[in-house]
Amino acid sequence: MLLNGHQLMRHLDGSNPVPPMPLARDNLTNLEPIYQIWFSHDQLIQQAMMASVDPTITQIVATAPTSQTVWELLHMAYANKSHTRFFSLYEQLQNIKKASKSGIEFLQEVRSVSDALKVVGSPVQDDELIVKNSKRLGPRVPGDFCFHKST
Repeated sequence: MLLNGHQLMRHLDGSNPVPPMPLARDNLTNLEPIYQIWFSHDQLIQQAMMASVDPTITQIVATAPTSQTVWELLHMAYANKSHTRFFSLYEQLQNIKKASKSGIEFLQEVRSVSDALKVVGSPVQDDELIVKNSKRLGPRVPGDFCFHKST
């Protein structure tokens, strides 16, 4: 929201590329105003990203030359993890067994993994959960669930 509000997303998506580098004259740098503004914005974006990442990857972020490079590095670091996380959770959901768990414990585990899938952006529909997991519940055990007659 902050980057959109200040029209700075263009630094990250590449639609506002680095302007021509300033020319050096007599060991003094003649900074073009366009470059000064771009550089200032880019440094602010990089600082904001640096402050918001896990300390274990700050070294990667700190050495990037532009905010677009930082953005790409973060995307590679985290997008691959979420993709791997999705497959791991989906496999976990497929392999949940009732075994000696109560029906409620089994369904709580299914719901927990389902909620985790929602977090990574791949929600499972409730009707799909019911169809896939009702067979795994097996026969009803007295005391496992409470069913109430509607009046």
